[in-house]
This record gives sequence, C-alpha cells and structure tokens, in this order.
Amino acid sequence: MRKAGFFLFLTIVLALTSANAFAVDVELLSPSDVSIGDSFDVEVRLTGSDSVGPFDLAVNFNPALLQMSDITPSVGFSAPAQTMIDEANTSGSLALSYLDVTMRGFTPTDDGMNVFVITFNATATGSDTITPSGTVTAAGFPPADITGTLTPATVSISNSSASEGVDITLQANDNVQTTFDVKAHMSGTERVGAFDLHISFDKDKVRITDILPLVAGVVVPGNASISNVNSDGAFTVGYANTSGFVPGADTKVVSISCEALVEEGYATFEIDNDTYVQNNIIPTDDITGTMTGKTVYINPYFVPLKGDADGNEIVNSIDALYILHFIAGNISSDMLEGNCDVNSDGVIDAADALYVLHYVAGNIIDFP
Repeated sequence: MRKAGFFLFLTIVLALTSANAFAVDVELLSPSDVSIGDSFDVEVRLTGSDSVGPFDLAVNFNPALLQMSDITPSVGFSAPAQTMIDEANTSGSLALSYLDVTMRGFTPTDDGMNVFVITFNATATGSDTITPSGTVTAAGFPPADITGTLTPATVSISNSSASEGVDITLQANDNVQTTFDVKAHMSGTERVGAFDLHISFDKDKVRITDILPLVAGVVVPGNASISNVNSDGAFTVGYANTSGFVPGADTKVVSISCEALVEEGYATFEIDNDTYVQNNIIPTDDITGTMTGKTVYINPYFVPLKGDADGNEIVNSIDALYILHFIAGNISSDMLEGNCDVNSDGVIDAADALYVLHYVAGNIIDFP
C-alpha cells in the first residue's frame, strides 16, 4: 500500500508538472528594409503562458553593418550599461538578462510582451540577420528551462537615402530660461577625419560660460579663452583623427553652456561658411553637407518640461533611458535637458525614470 501511494503521488506530481509546462518563445521584430544612415528599432518579444523567471539572452548582429545606439527596457527590466553597448558594437553581441529576486517572475501571455527595444543605426549596405540566443527559465526554484523557439530578424540595408555629405545642426529648446545649452550635432554616413566648426552668436544677448567636447578628440576653447569668445561673439571647434568616426543618424559633438544677457527676446546661433568637414582618407575630400543654425527665445517665465531628458520637448521612454544612463554614470549632467527630478524629491534617481515610464504608459497623467 505504501508503494502504491508513492506511485500515485508521483503520478499526480508529473501530471501537474506536465500541465504547467509551457514554452516561451523569443522573437526579434524589426523592419525588413532600411536605408544606410537610418535609425530603426528591434523589439525583443517574449510569447508564452508560463511564468518567466531569470533569463540570459543575447542579441547577435554584424557590427560592420549595424551599430546599437539606445536600449529601452520595459518596466521592471534594467538596460545594460553604456560600456556593454560599446563593447557589443565591437563584438556584435549584447547580453540581456533578468533576475527576479521575488521568484514570482512575470507572464508574457499568448499575445506577447516586449521586454526590450533596441535602436540600431544602419551604417553600411548589406543584409544582416539579427539572432537571439540564450535561455529562458521558469519562475520558482529550481529554475526549469522553458525556452521555446528563437526567431531572428533579417534586415536589408540599401544606400537609397545615403547622404552626400555630413550635416551639422545646432540644437536647443525653442524656449529657454536665463541659462541654457546649445549642442552641435552631426549626421551622415561618411567617416569624418577632420573638421573646423565655426560658430557665431549674438554676443549682446548671450554670454558663453563653458564649451564641452562630447566626442573624444574634439578640441574646444579652454576656460582661459572664454572671455575672448564672448568678446568676438564667435569661436572654433576643431577635430583631427586618422581613425575618425561615422556620425550616423545623430552624434552630439559639442555642448555650449549659455547665459542670457537680456531679460527676454530672441538670440541666434549660426554656423559660419568657414566651417568644413573632411573625410579620413588621403588626400582628404570635403564632405560638408547642410549647416543649420538655431534661434532660441529667452523667456524668464519658461518652465522646462518635466521628464524631457533629451530636450526634444516630448516625454517618451527615451527620456527614461537618458535618466538611467545618467544614474549609471554613462553620461554627465550636461547631457540632461529639462527637469529630470520628476518626483520633486531633490535628487535624480531610478524613481524618476520609473515615473517617466508610468507617464508614457498612461498610468499617471502628471508628475508631482
């Protein structure tokens, strides 16, 4: 009788285990056709009815064709550090992990769930199959393997929209307070080996307080030269490197900290015609594209948009990612725009990023 009872117990356990054994599929979703220089998103999607516990997944790609620029995690997940993204852009593989200390996990459901959205820049023509790899385990202990099918995404990159040059734009909020930042951006698919960027501004309306390089090797006027910059109403930013860099969809090269000299009014920043951009081959060619200045409206009553970390006057999940990169030490406070202390507790931390994500998801309609 004791032996029969044991087998009955074992049969019930096996039946329950079999009833709850659901596979969780991993699928990468992306556009099938992009153009060189394009920025596009790849969704890392889990589908299944089981409770997912820890997972270790990797996204594998060809770094000669694609480069990662941003990663947006869903609520409850953490984005990899910027150093890991930089390493992935060399190795062609990025690890994505999840560890649930509560052991309750989460259920993606049969409709699927995006756990990460990875933004890629297409840097060369060709075709790349972005593949997932790794293991998904069930919630609870011990963590059983519930990995289902792994579905890759194939992207074809054409040169239909390739730029004939490297464009330069000065960007800032349209409305600014008495202190604000203007950033010089470059975009294009050619490798930049050298440039001289000449920027002029309304010296009667604006005073420059600091100029910060955002790309390694960029040379800017030092603090000892700031008085000359303000006297001239102009300055030059230089760069020369045989390796160079490809701006891609968007690269910030310099940040200009400004202070208004007028209480209210318009101030204009321009890129002078003496500006040039050259590639890194010998002999060098001029690859200067369009040059776009920026006019801001100085308004002492303007209140920066809470949570707008990237300064585009729209609050979305990218702003949460900016805040997380700041907390991790991957970017400096100079690269944060708007008011990132969204919960008004006097510090910028992970709670602020979580508030932004709840706002984007529609769970809250305003910040504290």
